[in-house]
Amino acid sequence: MSQALFNIAIIALSLTSVLLTVLFIITTIISVPLTALFRSLFFRRPGAIAKPVACGSGAKIEDATRIAGRDSIVDASKSRAWAQFCGFRGTTSISPVYSFPMLMEELFTKIVFTDSFPLSLIGVIHAKHVITQYAVMPEAFSYSLAVTAVREVETGAECDVSMEIFNATDGKIANRTVCTFTSTDALKAKRARKNRPELTKAEKKAKTALNPIKENNSNSFTNVIKKDHSLKYAKVSGDSNPIHHPTYCKLMGMNKPIMHGIYSLAVGVAKVFESYDLEGVYPVKIQCGWKLPLPIPKESTFEYGELKGNVGVDFENDKTYSRNVEFVCFREGKGGSKLPHLRGVVSFDSKF
Repeated sequence: MSQALFNIAIIALSLTSVLLTVLFIITTIISVPLTALFRSLFFRRPGAIAKPVACGSGAKIEDATRIAGRDSIVDASKSRAWAQFCGFRGTTSISPVYSFPMLMEELFTKIVFTDSFPLSLIGVIHAKHVITQYAVMPEAFSYSLAVTAVREVETGAECDVSMEIFNATDGKIANRTVCTFTSTDALKAKRARKNRPELTKAEKKAKTALNPIKENNSNSFTNVIKKDHSLKYAKVSGDSNPIHHPTYCKLMGMNKPIMHGIYSLAVGVAKVFESYDLEGVYPVKIQCGWKLPLPIPKESTFEYGELKGNVGVDFENDKTYSRNVEFVCFREGKGGSKLPHLRGVVSFDSKF
């Protein structure tokens, strides 16, 4: 009997060792601390809000989750390499827009990987964000991060995380970015769709409907995503999430990798900035939401043009700015249908 228990103990230890090794490899690949992954696996449920964080918004949540730091430095050469890869031409300054992935990797993870983040990392999706750029990005800066809102939704839960960047010299704000993260509870989502068939219809419409650009002279261009594109982007951006890797994505149950959403956003914003001569224009506001993933390899089409009034886009025109340019990215589906990948609006004041 004792020998049998000993054998069971050896097997259990071996399996535990294998599991820890696999988890270590995964966390190394995706740059997630092992403690954060364990917390999400065993103490957080997808689609649920983790205690002690409660639903709501305001100073109470912000004060409880705030993380601040000083004397951070932007890697200027890395930022400009990323900007060039995404299509920004001749950039002379380090903009929060251009260096967003580096800031995302460096700053947002400071709060996402802690107890302050109210959602499980398993299956969490970066669904949308709003960037407001007030000035040139300083190489030396201070920052403030906080969860600003937590909400239960019909299919799970979501939260907003705010990042503010300040000039380390004069303390003036250079950038404010709010990211919305969503987490789906599979059972809750299934129950909601069963009880409310119109919810399924609304989701389908939101993912397939594309409003035409409301401008007489709207523009379009094609962007070809090659097989090795995500690997090159991961190298220049530092984002090594396995869902973007042609081999590792299969460990996540995916037949094909998908392209980085931030890359698609940057390509669209770069073209709008070039077409409307927005280099050095401050303030400028970028609102974006992602729809369907973009598989690799694939060809995507962008359309962009200036909006005239409110035409029912995902983000209302910001009335504090005189001009609003919408951009959409989509890929071709079955039967030639247009499947949207992302939609956004760039708002700014005219230089003329």
